[in-house]
Amino acid sequence: MWLVDSRIVGEIELQRGFLWLSAEERLRYDAFLRPQRQRQFLIGRILLRIALGKLLELPAERISLTGQSNHAPRLNWSGAAPYFSLSHSGSWVACAVSLDTALGLDIEVINPARDLIALAEQAFDPDEFARFGKLDSDDQLKAFYLLWSTKEAKFKLASNANSVNEISTQASCIDLSQTDLSIILCSSHALLAIPQIIRSDASE
Repeated sequence: MWLVDSRIVGEIELQRGFLWLSAEERLRYDAFLRPQRQRQFLIGRILLRIALGKLLELPAERISLTGQSNHAPRLNWSGAAPYFSLSHSGSWVACAVSLDTALGLDIEVINPARDLIALAEQAFDPDEFARFGKLDSDDQLKAFYLLWSTKEAKFKLASNANSVNEISTQASCIDLSQTDLSIILCSSHALLAIPQIIRSDASE
């Protein structure tokens, strides 16, 4: 799994990575109205190319991606395509890659100031919300992000797995959270080891 704080990514890396984008990706980049969202998108595509390049032993600039409406991009690859999942929150961008199993990744910046009760009431089913409501405030913060991120990661996994005719009902999920960042990685098949988190500045 690769993780980058977009605040430390320099203009040289951004300009170089922009040249890697396909014409379709550049159109999508231009469609974002907020500069922060453009930056997230660009860094996500740079990070994904770097991660896939390392996995496939190719230079990042040779990784070709095609956008898909309401789905993750598709890797243009003649062999058995690796699996991957992207996520972003705040200044953080992350991607996970695997040769063996479909993935679903979610990261969320942990924000104690959010109205967790209101969000939980909207996002959780009645049983989940009832259990959540019985927790004290300290435990609620951890429980909220654990369940929220797990739901998001499973949703992404289901989308990725369905696109390759896999069944993800037996999803295996790992909590890789850090102090201020919730990180959940789900996979169609149980991983043999806890994934290594590689911190990157979007340079190869």
